[in-house]
Amino acid sequence: MNPVKQFYLDFKFVSIIITIMLITSFVFNIAALIASFVVIDLSFSSNLIYSLPHLVELMWKFDLYVIALLIIIYSILLPFVKLAVLTYICFFTNSYKRRSRLIALIEPCGKWSMLDIFCVCIILVLTNNQFFVSSTPLNGVYYFLVAVFLNMSCAIIIHLFVVSKSRPPSTYKIRTPISNFLNVTIGKRIRILVLLVISLIALLTAIISPFIQINAFLMSDYSYSIYSCVLSLWNVSIALALFIAFTLILCPLLQTIGLMLFWSLKYKPNFHGYLHGFINIISNFNMIGVFFLGLVVFLAEGNWLIKTQNKIGLIILCAYLILSYVILICLNLKKSRLIWKKVKITDNKRKNKSSQ
Repeated sequence: MNPVKQFYLDFKFVSIIITIMLITSFVFNIAALIASFVVIDLSFSSNLIYSLPHLVELMWKFDLYVIALLIIIYSILLPFVKLAVLTYICFFTNSYKRRSRLIALIEPCGKWSMLDIFCVCIILVLTNNQFFVSSTPLNGVYYFLVAVFLNMSCAIIIHLFVVSKSRPPSTYKIRTPISNFLNVTIGKRIRILVLLVISLIALLTAIISPFIQINAFLMSDYSYSIYSCVLSLWNVSIALALFIAFTLILCPLLQTIGLMLFWSLKYKPNFHGYLHGFINIISNFNMIGVFFLGLVVFLAEGNWLIKTQNKIGLIILCAYLILSYVILICLNLKKSRLIWKKVKITDNKRKNKSSQ
């Protein structure tokens, strides 16, 4: 078959899948705005029913304007903005430069829409096995989970099958940043690996260390780690327990181990290329940063519902995040230096040729 015709058929099939995913995500986002997320049953007062609009209204009522704005930006506006940008990338522009810039900007933002889901999970965990207070997840949580995961998966598919496929043939001969990125000294690699090992130890410690403890009158003073949150949620909602295990345990571990392999093994173009792509995809689903922000939100506004106190796990979690960002900054700096060095060498060669 003609390669052009084959490419057209492949793109047509992928575009149909993308269209279905975008429409489905949009429908579930609308449903999540209408439906309730969780109902909290208090023994001595009426039940509290939370939905996204109601949560924003409640935060504004208690003068928690920053938290209200975070919910509006991340959980209400961002999913629709991302859907609009993905639609534009796929169907309204053919420019590889524009597509690559937009997808690089919008792809990592999807996970921050999960802020409210983590707040709901924290409430469900803290009210589990308590006598005077209990909570139950409602359909809105699952609608929102489906919408955001479809949104994120759609962005990955568009990146792989639309943006990458539209890359001009003239750029194929240019060496990938990976080969330049790995062209560093043994000493620098060892320093990076040491940071990654420390990061892995901090991550494992953060997973098993309690980060919050109930400190309320007439309530059992349970303490919770990320691992115990999974066990606690399993009796309330298996879907949310799997969500916590996937985004806060499995994906962070895979990302850190993947980076350790990336920097410790001898460079092989195909293997490191696939590993680099795998790490990028997994990083989109590593949501410890979002979870930490959800904890901060709950500690700022949730104490009126359940009195809690911070535990050492919260500090370890914060240390892991800081270390992760330090590693990311170091890697980006090394990458930018190598690319800048290559650009300077290329410019010097051009100048020498022009002078000759």
